[in-house]
Amino acid sequence: MQMRKIATKLTCKWLIALLTFAFMAFAPQAMAQYSAADLAVIDAMISANGLSWTPSSGGAPGFDWVVTWNASSPQQIEKLDVSGLVTTPAPGLTVSGLSALKELDCSGNSLPLLSALPSTLEVLNCSDNSLTALPVLTNLTELNCSGNSLPGLPTLPSTLEVLDCSGNSLTALPTLSNLTALNCSNNTLAGLPPLPSTLEVLDCSGNSLGGLPTLPGGLTDLNCSGNTLTALQNPLPGTLVALDCSNTGLTALPDPLPGTLTELNCS
Repeated sequence: MQMRKIATKLTCKWLIALLTFAFMAFAPQAMAQYSAADLAVIDAMISANGLSWTPSSGGAPGFDWVVTWNASSPQQIEKLDVSGLVTTPAPGLTVSGLSALKELDCSGNSLPLLSALPSTLEVLNCSDNSLTALPVLTNLTELNCSGNSLPGLPTLPSTLEVLDCSGNSLTALPTLSNLTALNCSNNTLAGLPPLPSTLEVLDCSGNSLGGLPTLPGGLTDLNCSGNTLTALQNPLPGTLVALDCSNTGLTALPDPLPGTLTELNCS
């Protein structure tokens, strides 16, 4: 009986020692799988902006719920969502060190500044902040910068397909290349640049537009309400499905209207 107790104690000691060794051996490897440069960027972001999730120092990252890691070795951050997380006045957001970042959502943070962006970035949502300027944009496909205080936009990349710049102080738009959807509503625009042939959805409501440029042949949705229009293009694109031209100076509509039209508001 005594020998059985001794054997049990020895087994427990060996088991504890084995688990301790395994943990000590695994912990550095677990941290090594994450990019040290990316961890440093996140830690700096935590410190500078008063964020509340657990810093990475001293253990495995404690912020996996706001990031998505890619499958590279070491793993790098490809998606970062810090929307609505900055609860104190912040100096801005610095993410240029995230060299594999593809998607960034920093909306709803009252940020006054957005620093240089990595060239890998494809999707940016910086809506509902206090931005007065945007950094250089390179390879974006989607940009939502609505609800800021932007007086203008930088040159837009030819890769951009979706742009929402509504609710700013824009007086003009830059050249538009390959957009499929544009929402520039609720600005102070007096005119629009030539529209790309790829455009399918256009919301330019709530501006000071006296006329519209030539509408693309594949346009399906047009909201030009709340402007000072006196006429619409005749004929309208034959693909148009929805048209809102309410609260304008229009006294007549193009005749005939497209046979594809199923939604019309001209009140």
